[in-house]
Amino acid sequence: MKKISILICFLSIGFHVLSQKTGNDYVATTSNSGYEIIVTTGVGTYSMSDLKEVQKLIIDNSEIPLQLTSSFPPYFNYSIRLGHKSNIASQGITAGLMSTGSRSSLADYSGYVYSDINCQAIYMGYYYQRGFYGASFFRQYIEFGYNVNLSFIGSGVDMNDKLILYDNAPENDDFVQTNKNTFNALGIYTDPSLYARYMFSKRFGIELNVGGAISFSTPLYFDKVKNYITVYDEKRFVNWSGVRLSVGIVCKL
Repeated sequence: MKKISILICFLSIGFHVLSQKTGNDYVATTSNSGYEIIVTTGVGTYSMSDLKEVQKLIIDNSEIPLQLTSSFPPYFNYSIRLGHKSNIASQGITAGLMSTGSRSSLADYSGYVYSDINCQAIYMGYYYQRGFYGASFFRQYIEFGYNVNLSFIGSGVDMNDKLILYDNAPENDDFVQTNKNTFNALGIYTDPSLYARYMFSKRFGIELNVGGAISFSTPLYFDKVKNYITVYDEKRFVNWSGVRLSVGIVCKL
């Protein structure tokens, strides 16, 4: 979390400094205005420190010697922005999806068991984008700038346990036991970034984004916001903070 906060501060300072260096030539060459839509897909890292601790406690307290299979690895995310661009700046609405998860498991000739923690999130909010440098590149235009946004985020966490014991007798079914609990959280989310945009034509282009994200949320709750749950005697939080890298398609309407 500390590293991500430092990255966000660095990007914020860079945004301010670079925005002061916009030249007259750049402004003159980017006088186009209109609506645009940007659809992106990328990869992100996700802090999830609280849920990593939950996974460790599940392993340590299990009567079965579970092994850590995966623990909230980097995973794909998706977003869309719809806004109006005027000269070198644009603003509008943004929305996105993220997911990650963990698995602790054990398998042998007698059966297998696993314990999953699967996380998903949807966010929606406002974004502001501003270019600070542009130039001709292969007879088209390339632009560099920054994105900032602030969104509301809703998260869902599914905790799934499953045990299967094989029965070698063909007339009998395998023993299967499952348990599933779903929890939710609400919060705020931001993922400022630096971008490079290259327009293949007046209407279509590609955009590359590199940045970081910070999220703050309520404790996980069941059914209603005030029904906070405790896992191993503590309230637990979902944390989507991390590094972001994405690429997207730009379409001017």
